[in-house]
Amino acid sequence: RGVIGAGAGRRLLGELKIKRLKSRGATFDMLLKSLDELSQVAENHGVNVGLENRYYLREYPDFEEMAIIFSRLSGSRIKYWHDTGHAQAQNNLGITPANVWLEEFGDLLIGVHLHDVDRYHDHLPPPSGGEGAVDFRSLKPYLKPDIIRILEMRDEISVERAKRGVEWLKEQGIA
Repeated sequence: RGVIGAGAGRRLLGELKIKRLKSRGATFDMLLKSLDELSQVAENHGVNVGLENRYYLREYPDFEEMAIIFSRLSGSRIKYWHDTGHAQAQNNLGITPANVWLEEFGDLLIGVHLHDVDRYHDHLPPPSGGEGAVDFRSLKPYLKPDIIRILEMRDEISVERAKRGVEWLKEQGIA
Protein backbone atom coordinates (compact mmCIF):
# COMPACT_ATOMS: atom_id res chain seq x y z
CA ARG A 1 0.00 0.00 0.00
CA GLY A 2 2.95 2.35 0.32
CA VAL A 3 3.69 5.03 2.89
CA ILE A 4 1.48 7.91 1.70
CA GLY A 5 -1.10 7.31 4.44
CA ALA A 6 1.55 6.70 7.09
CA GLY A 7 2.89 9.46 9.30
CA ALA A 8 6.22 9.61 7.48
CA GLY A 9 4.44 9.80 4.13
CA ARG A 10 2.20 12.65 5.28
CA ARG A 11 5.20 14.54 6.66
CA LEU A 12 7.11 14.08 3.40
CA LEU A 13 4.13 15.27 1.37
CA GLY A 14 3.80 18.31 3.64
CA GLU A 15 7.49 19.12 3.20
CA LEU A 16 7.22 18.77 -0.58
CA LYS A 17 4.17 21.06 -0.68
CA ILE A 18 6.01 23.72 1.36
CA LYS A 19 9.07 23.45 -0.88
CA ARG A 20 6.84 23.75 -3.96
CA LEU A 21 5.08 26.82 -2.56
CA LYS A 22 8.38 28.52 -1.71
CA SER A 23 9.67 27.96 -5.26
CA ARG A 24 6.55 29.41 -6.90
CA GLY A 25 7.64 33.07 -7.20
CA ALA A 26 9.46 33.93 -10.41
CA THR A 27 8.54 30.72 -12.22
CA PHE A 28 4.83 31.27 -11.72
CA ASP A 29 5.15 34.95 -12.65
CA MET A 30 6.81 33.94 -15.93
CA LEU A 31 4.05 31.40 -16.55
CA LEU A 32 1.39 34.08 -16.02
CA LYS A 33 3.18 36.46 -18.38
CA SER A 34 3.49 33.76 -21.05
CA LEU A 35 -0.15 32.73 -20.73
CA ASP A 36 -1.25 36.36 -20.96
CA GLU A 37 0.69 36.71 -24.22
CA LEU A 38 -0.56 33.35 -25.47
CA SER A 39 -4.16 34.28 -24.71
CA GLN A 40 -3.84 37.34 -26.96
CA VAL A 41 -2.43 35.23 -29.80
CA ALA A 42 -5.19 32.63 -29.30
CA GLU A 43 -7.82 35.38 -29.42
CA ASN A 44 -6.34 36.79 -32.63
CA HIS A 45 -6.46 33.33 -34.24
CA GLY A 46 -9.81 32.25 -32.82
CA VAL A 47 -8.50 29.14 -31.06
CA ASN A 48 -8.74 27.88 -27.51
CA VAL A 49 -5.74 26.71 -25.49
CA GLY A 50 -6.27 23.91 -22.99
CA LEU A 51 -4.31 24.08 -19.74
CA GLU A 52 -3.97 20.55 -18.32
CA ASN A 53 -3.90 19.48 -14.71
CA ARG A 54 -0.44 18.11 -14.04
CA TYR A 55 0.79 14.79 -12.67
CA TYR A 56 3.87 15.77 -10.66
CA LEU A 57 3.83 18.09 -7.67
CA ARG A 58 6.81 19.96 -9.12
CA GLU A 59 4.98 20.83 -12.36
CA TYR A 60 3.09 24.03 -13.06
CA PRO A 61 0.30 24.83 -12.57
CA ASP A 62 -1.00 23.11 -9.46
CA PHE A 63 -4.65 23.40 -8.42
CA GLU A 64 -4.29 26.75 -6.63
CA GLU A 65 -2.23 28.21 -9.46
CA MET A 66 -4.81 27.03 -11.99
CA ALA A 67 -7.46 28.98 -10.07
CA ILE A 68 -5.26 32.09 -10.13
CA ILE A 69 -4.66 31.71 -13.87
CA PHE A 70 -8.34 31.31 -14.72
CA SER A 71 -9.26 34.24 -12.48
CA ARG A 72 -6.64 36.47 -14.06
CA LEU A 73 -7.47 35.36 -17.61
CA SER A 74 -11.23 35.20 -17.14
CA GLY A 75 -13.04 35.46 -20.46
CA SER A 76 -9.91 34.56 -22.43
CA ARG A 77 -9.33 31.59 -24.71
CA ILE A 78 -7.22 29.89 -22.03
CA LYS A 79 -9.43 26.97 -20.98
CA TYR A 80 -9.20 23.79 -18.93
CA TRP A 81 -8.05 20.38 -20.19
CA HIS A 82 -8.76 17.57 -17.72
CA ASP A 83 -6.49 14.54 -17.43
CA THR A 84 -8.34 11.79 -15.57
CA GLY A 85 -5.22 9.86 -14.63
CA HIS A 86 -3.35 12.90 -13.37
CA ALA A 87 -6.31 13.93 -11.20
CA GLN A 88 -6.70 10.44 -9.76
CA ALA A 89 -2.98 9.93 -9.17
CA GLN A 90 -2.80 13.24 -7.28
CA ASN A 91 -5.82 12.12 -5.28
CA ASN A 92 -4.22 8.75 -4.51
CA LEU A 93 -0.99 10.46 -3.44
CA GLY A 94 -2.86 12.84 -1.11
CA ILE A 95 -2.06 15.99 -3.12
CA THR A 96 -5.41 17.18 -4.52
CA PRO A 97 -8.80 15.39 -4.42
CA ALA A 98 -9.70 14.10 -7.90
CA ASN A 99 -13.19 15.62 -7.95
CA VAL A 100 -12.23 19.23 -7.24
CA TRP A 101 -10.64 19.87 -10.65
CA LEU A 102 -13.88 19.50 -12.57
CA GLU A 103 -15.99 20.99 -9.79
CA GLU A 104 -13.89 24.14 -9.95
CA PHE A 105 -12.93 24.33 -13.64
CA GLY A 106 -15.56 22.18 -15.39
CA ASP A 107 -17.27 25.22 -16.91
CA LEU A 108 -14.00 25.95 -18.77
CA LEU A 109 -13.50 22.37 -19.97
CA ILE A 110 -12.56 21.93 -23.63
CA GLY A 111 -11.04 18.45 -23.60
CA VAL A 112 -10.16 15.40 -21.58
CA HIS A 113 -7.46 12.75 -21.60
CA LEU A 114 -9.18 9.52 -20.64
CA HIS A 115 -7.04 6.91 -18.92
CA ASP A 116 -7.09 4.92 -15.73
CA VAL A 117 -4.61 4.49 -12.90
CA ASP A 118 -3.49 1.79 -10.53
CA ARG A 119 -2.54 3.73 -7.40
CA TYR A 120 -0.19 6.24 -9.06
CA HIS A 121 0.64 4.45 -12.32
CA ASP A 122 -1.31 6.23 -15.05
CA HIS A 123 -2.03 5.90 -18.78
CA LEU A 124 -3.81 2.57 -18.30
CA PRO A 125 -6.89 1.61 -20.33
CA PRO A 126 -10.21 1.91 -18.54
CA PRO A 127 -11.35 0.12 -16.53
CA SER A 128 -8.02 -1.02 -15.13
CA GLY A 129 -9.53 -2.55 -12.03
CA GLY A 130 -6.54 -1.20 -10.17
CA GLU A 131 -6.41 0.24 -6.70
CA GLY A 132 -7.48 3.88 -6.67
CA ALA A 133 -8.98 3.70 -10.14
CA VAL A 134 -10.72 6.65 -11.83
CA ASP A 135 -14.47 7.10 -11.27
CA PHE A 136 -15.28 7.66 -14.93
CA ARG A 137 -19.02 7.96 -14.30
CA SER A 138 -18.39 11.17 -12.35
CA LEU A 139 -17.17 12.78 -15.59
CA LYS A 140 -20.49 12.46 -17.40
CA PRO A 141 -22.03 15.79 -16.31
CA TYR A 142 -19.02 17.66 -17.70
CA LEU A 143 -18.69 15.85 -21.03
CA LYS A 144 -20.85 17.98 -23.30
CA PRO A 145 -20.94 16.94 -26.98
CA ASP A 146 -18.27 19.48 -28.01
CA ILE A 147 -15.72 18.28 -25.43
CA ILE A 148 -12.71 16.62 -27.07
CA ARG A 149 -12.06 13.11 -25.73
CA ILE A 150 -8.67 11.44 -26.17
CA LEU A 151 -7.75 7.98 -24.93
CA GLU A 152 -4.19 8.33 -23.61
CA MET A 153 -2.38 5.01 -23.17
CA ARG A 154 1.08 3.70 -22.37
CA ASP A 155 3.03 2.44 -25.38
CA GLU A 156 2.93 -1.15 -24.17
CA ILE A 157 -0.89 -1.31 -24.12
CA SER A 158 -2.10 -3.58 -26.92
CA VAL A 159 -4.47 -2.28 -29.58
CA GLU A 160 -7.01 -4.90 -28.47
CA ARG A 161 -6.89 -3.74 -24.85
CA ALA A 162 -7.21 -0.10 -25.91
CA LYS A 163 -10.24 -1.01 -28.06
CA ARG A 164 -11.85 -2.75 -25.08
CA GLY A 165 -11.27 0.43 -23.08
CA VAL A 166 -13.00 2.52 -25.75
CA GLU A 167 -15.93 0.09 -25.87
CA TRP A 168 -16.24 0.23 -22.09
CA LEU A 169 -16.21 4.05 -22.18
CA LYS A 170 -18.94 3.97 -24.84
CA GLU A 171 -21.03 1.63 -22.69
CA GLN A 172 -20.71 4.13 -19.84
CA GLY A 173 -21.80 7.01 -22.11
CA ILE A 174 -18.40 8.69 -21.84
CA ALA A 175 -16.82 8.12 -25.28
